[in-house]
Amino acid sequence: MSAIFNFMIIIMVFLIAYWWSNQGFFSGLLHMAAVIVAGAVSISVWELLVWDLAMGNTAFMDNYISGLSFVFVFVGVLVLLRVGTDRLVPENLSLPPALDMAGGFVTGAVAGILAVGLLLTGIGFLQRPHEFMGYKGYGRSKSGTSEITEVGAKMWLPADWLATGFYELASVTGLRPDIGGTPLRQYNPELYKQSTLLRDTVNGDKGQVYFVPDAAVASTPMVSEFDGRRYITVPVEFDATARDFGRQLTVAKGQARLVGKSYGTKTPEIIYPSYWVQDTAVGGQMDAIFPGFYRFDDMSNYVTSVPGREQTKAKFIFEVPEDFEPNFIQLKGLRLALDEPRDRDFLVVLSDAQPLGRQAEFDLDPGGDISSAVKVGANLKFLRSVSKNKMPSSMSEEGGYLTEGYMTVRLGNAGRVGRGLQIRGISQTEGTTIIQVDVSRYSPANLFSEVRKLSRPGDRLQLTDTDGNTYAPIGYYYKGREGTEIKLDRTNFLRTLEELGTQPASGSTQQMVLFFEVTNGSTLDELYLGDVMVGYIEGVQTRP
Repeated sequence: MSAIFNFMIIIMVFLIAYWWSNQGFFSGLLHMAAVIVAGAVSISVWELLVWDLAMGNTAFMDNYISGLSFVFVFVGVLVLLRVGTDRLVPENLSLPPALDMAGGFVTGAVAGILAVGLLLTGIGFLQRPHEFMGYKGYGRSKSGTSEITEVGAKMWLPADWLATGFYELASVTGLRPDIGGTPLRQYNPELYKQSTLLRDTVNGDKGQVYFVPDAAVASTPMVSEFDGRRYITVPVEFDATARDFGRQLTVAKGQARLVGKSYGTKTPEIIYPSYWVQDTAVGGQMDAIFPGFYRFDDMSNYVTSVPGREQTKAKFIFEVPEDFEPNFIQLKGLRLALDEPRDRDFLVVLSDAQPLGRQAEFDLDPGGDISSAVKVGANLKFLRSVSKNKMPSSMSEEGGYLTEGYMTVRLGNAGRVGRGLQIRGISQTEGTTIIQVDVSRYSPANLFSEVRKLSRPGDRLQLTDTDGNTYAPIGYYYKGREGTEIKLDRTNFLRTLEELGTQPASGSTQQMVLFFEVTNGSTLDELYLGDVMVGYIEGVQTRP
């Protein structure tokens, strides 16, 4: 589906370029100038129209006003400029045919990229699911750090990046706003990222992508040094209008960003939060509420409101470089100006906040005995609740054992399944044995704490035997909050951490187990991630 989306973008740009190649260079030049001006006007007045005038006053249209106003202003101004230029300059210039066609094609292509890029950006601000025709853009990675990155398929012709990048450059050069003094590059940088990040919400599309004006108020930020790192903490108070569709407040990592100060034509640094502090009803008990300290390190972690409370207070904690100067914080697109930060001890910032949800995590130096994390055998008891007759098409099985694909076993699906219809485990190729290695955070084979820090992106996972043979994972299962994910890929293997999908959050008891297919008669030796030895294995052999 993403290929169709990419072809559509390329075809639209090509058709625009082809049209203006037939109209001639001068006509194409006038159209390109009109597109540039229309885009500049749209970007200039967009925030004024949305957050100063419309947002909060248009009922259910608040969900769409941000994106629609961007698109309508651009299209409206472009139409007016085209009508005006056609009236003022009705005649074309006479140029050599080859030059006329080539010039028209180039100017048309530039106009096409800018127009399509701006439309993509504007449409991105509509309240809708994160994914569209297989394309997501930017979001939180499924790895344990939940970093902000491109997710899913990439855009072949990144028209949104090219268009907004052009206007960012123009905003600090030829089109710099002399009156307001708030150039796009410094006051709303990386607009193309924002148009997809804001839709990376709870459960994909269940959260709101905007805040109305006055939904949040930021207090004076605090700067702290702790354990050799520098942090800026921004206290924010949300009122009832910040709740998603009037129900509960949710703020994902990608919906909050701290933008630094920059000068001249420089691009400001953008920092996404690493931690947050908020009041929490422990165990759902309203009489046991106290501040909790959390990490933004998992797809399921959000700032939320305490049920029944009108206001919600939270502290967003950003890890920043030494020379970083905060300018403002943006929360779901709403910009909140910040005062000069004051120094504050980090432990005072945390106050009496308790690290909730963090269990004893195996974070000793890697390289020890991980034999207890290794299991020989293909059977998985929790799969017995899955019937062959109800298998998803994305996963295949043979003789009651899974062979290839992906599936999720939802919690609460257990029921009576006849023995003949039960799924029993993972299929193993003749002459091999399935080895299961528990790499969860509480396991001695934990891959997600010290091992991750010592390794590099793209490092390969390898299980070795005493003969020096190496084996890559053929799959995994991950027991998360919503159910158990199972993935098997015997053709390409799952060679790196980045290929493992959703991973255990810091301090969680969520379990991740890797599957290896090892030759019969082998004695297991060590587990590696790149050059880092996760640990050694004693006394574990496959079937003879």
